[in-house]
Amino acid sequence: MTNSMSIPLKKIITVDFDGTICEEVYPECGTPKKGVKRYLNYLRKKGFSIWIYSCRSNKKIRHIGEKKMKQYLKKEKIPYDKIIADSDGKPLVDYYIDDRAITYNDIKGWKGVVKELLKQYDRGKV
Repeated sequence: MTNSMSIPLKKIITVDFDGTICEEVYPECGTPKKGVKRYLNYLRKKGFSIWIYSCRSNKKIRHIGEKKMKQYLKKEKIPYDKIIADSDGKPLVDYYIDDRAITYNDIKGWKGVVKELLKQYDRGKV
């Protein structure tokens, strides 16, 4: 992606907080997922901007949830550039990393998506 002057813009990665950055033990913040610090630092060095996306920062609990996340991210030395609130809507970014995501693409199509969903459901993940 470039702007009108052909200067490369940073690619943005949105990362889900609970279950992706840390173990899901809401309302607490769980243990950091293995490799999260290492790989988010690596992606930043590669020029990506890291945005954290979470329901914890929605309008009703933003003052508590966002503060708690910022404290956690600082304490655990997990890099990020921005926190996006769930109530702000789905952010328009280049990539999404989420523990509950199932990727759609034209090669596997909807049949592949449903197959993956049912596989995860049978394993108790959904």
